[in-house]
Amino acid sequence: MTPREHDAAIEIAKAQAAGTIPAIAQSLIELVDDLRRQADDQEAELKRLYLIEEEARCVFQYHRSGRFGTDDFNEAWDADDMIEKLESLGKALKQ
Repeated sequence: MTPREHDAAIEIAKAQAAGTIPAIAQSLIELVDDLRRQADDQEAELKRLYLIEEEARCVFQYHRSGRFGTDDFNEAWDADDMIEKLESLGKALKQ
């Protein structure tokens, strides 16, 4: 909240307490509050989607690294690592 918004909120609270806010102004205040809640919800959803995207990218990059048939390949270790990455993706999807 900016200082200007803070000052406005104080004045609105004073007017509400005194019962001097017209009905249309009260409706606009409620509308702004609803819009802020929606913006917060959308921001949270966007963060969740970014997390899913990052986890999916990690799984895909690991899959593409394809060390099969090389000296670096270790079936048990690679399988465990891939399972760990898929579990992280699953957790992100469940949020």
